[in-house]
Formats: sequence, structure tokens, C-alpha cells
Amino acid sequence: MNKDLFRQTERMLYNYFKKEEIIKYKKDVIEILKDRIEQLEKRIKDTNVNIDYDLQAVPCGERVQTSNTGASYAERAIVQAIDRLIREQADKKQEILNLEEDVSNIEKESKAIEFNIRMLNEEDKEFIKLKYKQELSVEQIADELNMSRAAGYKKREKIVKDIMHWSEVIK
Repeated sequence: MNKDLFRQTERMLYNYFKKEEIIKYKKDVIEILKDRIEQLEKRIKDTNVNIDYDLQAVPCGERVQTSNTGASYAERAIVQAIDRLIREQADKKQEILNLEEDVSNIEKESKAIEFNIRMLNEEDKEFIKLKYKQELSVEQIADELNMSRAAGYKKREKIVKDIMHWSEVIK
């Protein structure tokens, strides 16, 4: 049996049982980003930006030059600040799209594993839950399921082979 494929299949099983936590985390991050987008939208609509007026202070003795664009320093500063808010908002929206795509991919991959697990008998399903969800050692699982250590390792190998087989079938 290919050891790399065996390890990869085991990694998929571990990830399958962690998917709920991963999806919950990503959805929580999405909610935080949506809240931030709403805050940015409110700041943009209210033109709630701060500018430093004293950066362009002109000493009294100097002549004041006019802008060839017709916009004052304050107007330009406000436009720049709002542009930064709009860019940040666009970045947050892109981040949300990326996270939603990640969640979709995780759910798609987990459906394949879920299908593979359904094809196993109840004893094998119990073994998988103990090994990959509760992350018990094969020795602990063998004790709990009243089998020898060697039988536990053989069962693990058989289950992973079965899952690898079903993975190939559904591709």
C-alpha cells in the first residue's frame, strides 16, 4: 500500500472531524468582516474622517497660492481619506469572498468523506470516530472495542484502504 496515500487519507479523516470547528471559525471571521464593512460604509456615508489642518499651515508672512484644481487642502484630504476607506472596504469584501470559497471547498471535500464513511459498517464507523474524532491511539481503541492491539492496527489499515477505495470509485 502507498504510505503517502495512506497518510493523506488519514489526514482527510482527521480534517473531516475538525471541519465543523474550521467552518465555524471562518464564518465567525466573515461576520466580523461584515461588521467592519458596515462601519466603513457608515463612515463613508457620514464623511466621518479626520484630517490634520495644521499640516498645511501657512505662515502669515507668505503669499497664499491657489490650487489649479480648485480644491482646497481640506477637500483633497477628505477625498483621500474616503478613498482609503473605500479601498479598505473592497479589501474586506474580497477577504469575505475568499473565506466563503474556503468554506464551500471544505464542505465539498467533507461530503466525499461522509459518503465514504457511510459505506462502512457500524463497527468501522465507531473505530473511525474513536481514532479520528476523539484522537485516541490504536491501543486505546483496541481496549475499548475489546480487541487485540494487532487487530486494532489491522482494522485501521483495512478501514483506510476501504476509504481509499471508495474515494477512487466516486472520483
